[in-house]
Amino acid sequence: MNTHVDILSDSKSDDKKKTSDEGEEKQLDILYSVDEIPPWYLCLFLGFQQFLTAFGATFAYPVIIKSAICIDGDDVGLGELISTVIFVSGLSTLLQCTLGVRLPIIQSVSYSFITPTFVLMSLKQDKCPFLGNN
Repeated sequence: MNTHVDILSDSKSDDKKKTSDEGEEKQLDILYSVDEIPPWYLCLFLGFQQFLTAFGATFAYPVIIKSAICIDGDDVGLGELISTVIFVSGLSTLLQCTLGVRLPIIQSVSYSFITPTFVLMSLKQDKCPFLGNN
C-alpha cells in the first residue's frame, strides 16, 4: 500500500515538473513583462488603435439613447451629450491611468444602462412633457 502512495506522489511531482517547464516556455513567448515599457512609437500606435476601437462605441451611446431622454430632434442637446460623454470618458481614463490600476485603456460608457434608461423613461410620469405624449 505504501508503494501505491509513493507511485502517486512520484506522478504528482512529475506533473509539477511538466507544469513548471510549460510555464517557462510560456514566459519565452511574452514580448514584455509587467514592469517593462514598450518603445514610445509602439505605445503611440497601440494607443491610437485602442482609440479607434473605442471611438464608435463612445459616440454611438448618445445617439442610441437620445430618443429616450427627450432630445430626439435637438441637435444642440445631442452635441452637449456627446461632449459630456467625451469629457467624462477622458477624465475617467486619466484617473484610471494615473491613480487606478494604471492599465492603458480608454474608459468609456457602459452599455448596461441602455435598457434601464429606456424602461424608466417609458413610464407615464417620465415621458417627454413637451412632445405631447403624456
